[in-house]
Amino acid sequence: MKAMKTVEEMRVSVLAECERVCKDRMQCYGIGDGLKISKSSSQYTIEYQDNRGSWWILATISKDTESSESLILTFYLLLGLSERDAIADTKAFYESLFAELRQSDLQLVEIYAQAEVGRLQAEKRNAALVAVLEYLLKSARDARIADDTMRSVMWDVCEQALAANEKGGNG
Repeated sequence: MKAMKTVEEMRVSVLAECERVCKDRMQCYGIGDGLKISKSSSQYTIEYQDNRGSWWILATISKDTESSESLILTFYLLLGLSERDAIADTKAFYESLFAELRQSDLQLVEIYAQAEVGRLQAEKRNAALVAVLEYLLKSARDARIADDTMRSVMWDVCEQALAANEKGGNG
């Protein structure tokens, strides 16, 4: 997760949010339960309404003058910017995590595809080997090979290789 914003970053966010919320001068806008914000020239004011209906100024911030860290933090929290930033950071974290997972899935699919290609190639080679062994065995059976010893050896080797192939290569 991303580290907390600096005071200057918070100040920029606060002023941008105040500008977004306060479209017209001298107009008040509700920003939460019993809270409103207003704009006058280059200054923004957050007010709070008590149980009797009276409005009290909580904080004032100006675009043109330096503000204390506590004042900036007050505006940052009251405007809900901390929650918004936390949500944005969490969203970015999970999007990054999902991107990594998608990449991992793609890598697994690629590995599986390579294994499947290897398996199919092995099946092809195995089929070719079986065909050659069956041909040699048939040749030995049909006495196409004149030398009896050679025919006998070929017969044994071919039968053993074919038997091992049927058992999965463990003969």
